[in-house]
Amino acid sequence: AEGASDVRFGFVPLAHLADEADDCAAKHAELAGELGGVQELIGFDAQESGKGVKVGAEGVVLAKRFSPLSASAAGDGAEGEAAKGEVAEGKAAEGGANGDASGGGEDGGKDQGSTKNRKRAAGAAPSYVLVSLKSSMHAAVQEGTFVTDLSKLEESKTYAGYIKDVKEFGALVSVGSWRLSGLAPKGLIAAHFVERPERELRPGQSVRVLVSKVEADRNRFTADLRPAKRDEVPVVRRQVGAEVTMRVRSVRGLEVVCAAPGGINGHVHATHLVDLPSEGGGDEAKMPLESIKKGKMLRARVMRLPKRAAGEGDGPRKVEHFELTCRPSLMKEGLEVGDYESAVIKWGSLKRGRRLIAVVSEVRKSGMWVEVAPNIRGRVAPLDASADMGTLQDLPAHFQVGQVLAARVLRVSAAQKQLDLTLHGQGDDATKELPKGSKVLARLEKVESIAGRGVAASFILPGRLRGFAHVTELFDFWAQHPIKRLRPRTVYEARVVGADAAEGGGAGRLELSLRASAVFGQKEGPGERRPLSVSDVTVGQKVTGYVVNANDKGVFVALSRSLVARIRLKALSDRVVARESVAKLHPPGSLIREATVAEVDEEGKRVELSLRAGGANQGLTIEQLSVGDVVSGRVKAVEKYGVFIRVDNSQLDGLAHISEVSDTASVTLDSFKNGDQVRRAKVLKIEGPKLWLGLKPSLFEGEADDEEEDEDAAEDDENDGEGAAPAANTDAPAATPAAPPAGRGEKRPRVAKAAEAAAVADSDEEAPWEKAAVAAASGAGAGRGEAAFVFADFRASMPSDSEDEVQDDDGVDTDGGAKRPSKRQKKAAKAQQAEALRQREAEIAEGRAANDPRSVEDFERLLLTEGDSSIVWIRYMAFHLKTSDLEKARQVAERAIKHVGFSEAQERFNAWVAFMNLECTFGTEESADVVVKRAASHNDAKDVYLQLARIHERNKKPQVATKVYETTCKKFPHSQTVWLAFLSFLYQQGDLEGGRKTLPKCLAALPRAKHPLVVSKTAILEYSHGSVERGRSIFEGLLDSYPKRTDLWSVYLDAHIRAHTPPRVAQPELAQVRSLLERCCTLTLKAVKMRFFFKRWLDFEKRWGDEESQEKVRAKARAFVESAGA
Repeated sequence: AEGASDVRFGFVPLAHLADEADDCAAKHAELAGELGGVQELIGFDAQESGKGVKVGAEGVVLAKRFSPLSASAAGDGAEGEAAKGEVAEGKAAEGGANGDASGGGEDGGKDQGSTKNRKRAAGAAPSYVLVSLKSSMHAAVQEGTFVTDLSKLEESKTYAGYIKDVKEFGALVSVGSWRLSGLAPKGLIAAHFVERPERELRPGQSVRVLVSKVEADRNRFTADLRPAKRDEVPVVRRQVGAEVTMRVRSVRGLEVVCAAPGGINGHVHATHLVDLPSEGGGDEAKMPLESIKKGKMLRARVMRLPKRAAGEGDGPRKVEHFELTCRPSLMKEGLEVGDYESAVIKWGSLKRGRRLIAVVSEVRKSGMWVEVAPNIRGRVAPLDASADMGTLQDLPAHFQVGQVLAARVLRVSAAQKQLDLTLHGQGDDATKELPKGSKVLARLEKVESIAGRGVAASFILPGRLRGFAHVTELFDFWAQHPIKRLRPRTVYEARVVGADAAEGGGAGRLELSLRASAVFGQKEGPGERRPLSVSDVTVGQKVTGYVVNANDKGVFVALSRSLVARIRLKALSDRVVARESVAKLHPPGSLIREATVAEVDEEGKRVELSLRAGGANQGLTIEQLSVGDVVSGRVKAVEKYGVFIRVDNSQLDGLAHISEVSDTASVTLDSFKNGDQVRRAKVLKIEGPKLWLGLKPSLFEGEADDEEEDEDAAEDDENDGEGAAPAANTDAPAATPAAPPAGRGEKRPRVAKAAEAAAVADSDEEAPWEKAAVAAASGAGAGRGEAAFVFADFRASMPSDSEDEVQDDDGVDTDGGAKRPSKRQKKAAKAQQAEALRQREAEIAEGRAANDPRSVEDFERLLLTEGDSSIVWIRYMAFHLKTSDLEKARQVAERAIKHVGFSEAQERFNAWVAFMNLECTFGTEESADVVVKRAASHNDAKDVYLQLARIHERNKKPQVATKVYETTCKKFPHSQTVWLAFLSFLYQQGDLEGGRKTLPKCLAALPRAKHPLVVSKTAILEYSHGSVERGRSIFEGLLDSYPKRTDLWSVYLDAHIRAHTPPRVAQPELAQVRSLLERCCTLTLKAVKMRFFFKRWLDFEKRWGDEESQEKVRAKARAFVESAGA
């Protein structure tokens, strides 16, 4: 400065004369001209030379002491603390130019002078003030953005700067004082990839610098020089909740990886791209990762800072990684730090019942794997994936990797790193998750024993819950063996009907119903309603149920899941049932049909049933008996003190004491067995409900032997019209009958007695004393043949004493000459009716009605046991069609498709096909279309359309069938089954041209691996329905591509031989076949395959050739074996 007492000299590098390179060169030339040429720096003393030029511009001090030759620059003290005579950094300086030197350089201004100049400066290097004349730096001083202290540098702020030096790894930059250096890596120099930074930048170049990171401990910062990116990247604050904007680098798995300048990276998990939907909100599929593209700017907030190691300071790291969130609910302003911390999913924060967001990472048929946070993976079981049966059957078709869903925690084990989730259900409480009446999918775990509580099966439910089904809740109809129809590991649709009681041993289990009426709301059929309480049954009502237990106290029958009735031993049958036989006759699970309600105790909540033929409350009661009455019955039990007898047509049991059994010692208690019939027993005593009986023969002396026979005899006497008196008085002894009428009437009592004796003697169940009485009666009639045979089938062939007696037995003449049926004929007619009824019942019991049902009742009865058989339903439909009742046939079809269970997939499909056949044959086009669409939605659509085409084909509607086949080929272009069916149809219909045009379309649609089969099938169709030569050409072309496929050669031979031998041709064309066989035997294949062709040729010659041709084949075979062995 002119006139100053203390003059300091400054140094301005060439690149700092101006902001632009061209301006720098022009300014340098101007100053050099005014000074009279360029001066050497070494040895030049500007003060002594007296030369100087007024610069005319203000400069900015970059360094207070700078030596171009020693490549050093220093400053002693902060700005404003320079010693006397020194100029502070960042202060504007004005002066003149008295020399020139090319400057700049690394860390304090390495000059661009020659090596020679540096060597000359080895002795003493003068010190200068480093000055910049760049207008950008002067403006920075004016704006206050000229930085002299690193502490004043702000991250993510743009400054005016300059390049200090260029290296292979990047560029050194400064935004003020020469002492402050920052690094701009190669990746942050330009928007494009920079391999060599020196080609992009030069020392001293003016740049706009974005400070992305400040490292105070290392006295440096990271700079971003990309002009196109600077303004897009805002501040990245290192605190939770801070808003950041980063650029997406890639999508790795289920995370979005992004980055910001200054070594700041971040990741956003797919679960943090969307908000958790509200309860009951939409379940539509969300694929947020599909909208994330590489290079896109992503706005997010810091959710978690990176952890620091022990002893690590709080300063910024070289590379930092943040966990970010983009959830709309977390992007709002004014949230607390705790809001973001609670959104971070950790093992410790996972609790049962918590709702969270999950993203699908893997889908299998056996379940799905999802992620709820980085490195936290959970499993979703099939039943927990969806409540829809169609979705459950094909999970890969309904869920995709990357799909974001709302899930709920079912079970978590942080120690074992196990997590189970569900995609549906509410809350922790199982009863709240699946309330009564909920429809659920249940997988059969195991079939249980029905004995005891009547539980037939255990199920696995969604939400890791368990359930069970009562035997009465499996089917609406009463199946004979219901548990045999269940298949473990099969998924059923069920309805929750209640929760298991804790005292039942199954606390926590849900009670299910698989009945179609409960699950699908179908109407219950007759007799299918289950009484749930005692108030639902009435005395005399007919009920059905399953045996759950049987012991000496009776048979316990489950009428429903909540009502069990008992059948006492005395009510099990009209005949006596031994206690030890009860469990064998009625094992658990057996079906009890049409039992009669005998007693209802609403207070005790007990129901008593009866299986007796007369019903529960019909027959004798204790009030109707009196002492002296004669009754019949059967032995119920034998004790050491007497015999218990069940009175016929009642539920009364009487005791015949051992003293009242017999008059003699020949008949003891050992003579009686359970179930033996007791024809006569006299009531000796009645005390309240107790009954005493007597069996001694002496008790019946003077009483009628058989009142029924006497009544029948009296009836015959009336029919005879002879006015005869009754055969005997019931009060008179049987041995002294009243005076009989003349003639044949006197023989009738004796014949009746003999018949009775024969019938009794023939029975194996008669009591011993009765057998003895029969023997005595038969002995009195010895020598009379008619006494031994009185049955209707044999009576006509037996001799009699007179013709009058024979006429009496055959019938009675009336006044008009017609005969009225006699007693024997009446019995024969009754026996015939009973035999017909017995035979019909036997047919039903043996299943004959199943083979030939002849009525609606037969079909309905058969469906109770064979309801899952499509054959029965189809025959039922045909039965109604025979009577031209189309509407009832449709009703049967509707019942069939609803009744057949999901486990019987083929049977269910057969029912649908029958329904389609019914509508296509007898219905309208509109009704047929409706049924076809329904069938396609419930079954495999391809199979449905193929069956539809075949139905039209059978109905002689080729045009309609062709349209269906064309539609099916368009819907399923990659199915060779569809194309082959279409080709077969066209050839069989004689549409050869259509088939030949269809083949190229088929090959264009199918994968190449399926071509050989389709082409070979087409060639066979040509052989069978078209041109033999064309079929041969197709085979030849196919074998050119697959010459070693022996299966194709075999098919070719079969078709060729059939085409040239009877019955296709009148005379076998042996030359045509032999040429092909000989060609096959010349192939170069393995010996095993060649043996097949030679054997095929030999079999052909044996069938159509002669010995000479056969020997020729053998010779060729031997020659082949010899050549192969050589």
